[in-house]
Amino acid sequence: MKMLLTDADETSRIHWQKWWIKCGFLCETAADFKNALLKIDSHTYDVIVLFLHQQWQEGLQVTKLIRQDDAGTGLFIVYDQPSFDQIITFLEHGADDCVFFEIDPKEFWARIKVTNRRRFNLPNTSIQFGKLVLFPQEHQVFIEDVLLTLTKKEFDILFYLIRNKNRVLTKEKIAEHLWGDHMEESANFEFIYAHVKNLRRKLAPFDCDDYIRTIYGIGYKCQL
Repeated sequence: MKMLLTDADETSRIHWQKWWIKCGFLCETAADFKNALLKIDSHTYDVIVLFLHQQWQEGLQVTKLIRQDDAGTGLFIVYDQPSFDQIITFLEHGADDCVFFEIDPKEFWARIKVTNRRRFNLPNTSIQFGKLVLFPQEHQVFIEDVLLTLTKKEFDILFYLIRNKNRVLTKEKIAEHLWGDHMEESANFEFIYAHVKNLRRKLAPFDCDDYIRTIYGIGYKCQL
C-alpha cells in the first residue's frame, strides 16, 4: 500500500516512516500542506496522514480539499496537543480518524486496517475478481482454495489492476504506484513487463492468465 506523510517534522517523519515501511507501506513525504496537495493531485495513495502543529485551520482546509475530489482514500489526522478540541470538526469534514502523535504505532496500524475494510466494503477483508480471492491485509491470493505464491511487487500490481478493473493503466502509472518518489530509480519499464509475465504464468494453470489484458503501446488492464 502507498502512504503520504504530510507536514511532519524531520524526527517524527523518520520515526513514522520506519514503522510504516516495516508494515509494508511505500511511504512518501511532503514537507508542508502545499506540497502535499500537489502530490495528491498527481499521485494515488491508499492512506494520507496529516500532521498538525497548531495550524488546525490550515489542516482543516486541506482536509476539505482532499475530500472534495477523493472520498475513498484513508485520511488520518495526527495532532500534538493533548487537549486538541477540533477532533469532531475534522471528522465531520471527512477525516477517518484523529489520533494523538504518541499513539502506539500498532494501534494506529489497526485503525488503518479498520478504515481499509470500510473503504472496500469487505466485512471478510477479501476482494473477489473472477476466480481470484484477494486478502489485501495479508497480501494473499487464492484461486479455488489454492494459495498463490506471489512476490510483493506481483501482489501490488495485481491488486492495483483489480482495484482499477476495466480501466487502462499506463506503465508510467503502475511504476508510479509501485515506486512513488523513487520511480526514477528504474531506468525503464521492463521490470513491469517481467512482473506481469510472471503473474500470468502463475495464473495460467487456473485459466486466469487472460484476466490481465495488454493494451499495446500503453499498459495493462484487468477485465473478465
